[in-house]
Amino acid sequence: MNGRRRTISGYILLETAVALVLLSVGATTVHRTIQEAIRTRGQAQDYTRVRFLLDQVVADIEIQPELTEHAAQGQFEGEHARFSWDYEVRRVDVPLSARPPLSSTEGMEGTEEKQFEYPEDQEYLAYVRATVSWTRSGREFSESYETLLGPHKLWQRPRGEPGL
Repeated sequence: MNGRRRTISGYILLETAVALVLLSVGATTVHRTIQEAIRTRGQAQDYTRVRFLLDQVVADIEIQPELTEHAAQGQFEGEHARFSWDYEVRRVDVPLSARPPLSSTEGMEGTEEKQFEYPEDQEYLAYVRATVSWTRSGREFSESYETLLGPHKLWQRPRGEPGL
């Protein structure tokens, strides 16, 4: 009888050890899953915040009555101190195509035929690129925004004026 008790006791010890191993593997998996979910939520919050920060940088550029070709960079302040920004404003030449064909005005009485003309000095646009960069969990991230603004926003040296 004494031999049977030892066998049953050993069997319970083995079951307990296997159960503890399975429990620890499960707990580790749950911990890693929760940790990854927290990291993903933080990254999603960062991308949402960056979208608003990019809008702020571009709005500060667009609100200026006249732009010059230049680049700048800086750091946000306060609660956004871990985010940095940079932007570039430059001229982009836009080739003009030939005049578009005029539509036929047959059968339309009282309609004057006008020649299509491009506005003067509109062969370029202002290109704006803004980037916000930040770090999270030791990794670097950045998000950029690009847009084109009309030529009236970009100051250009008058024709014939020598360079400075």
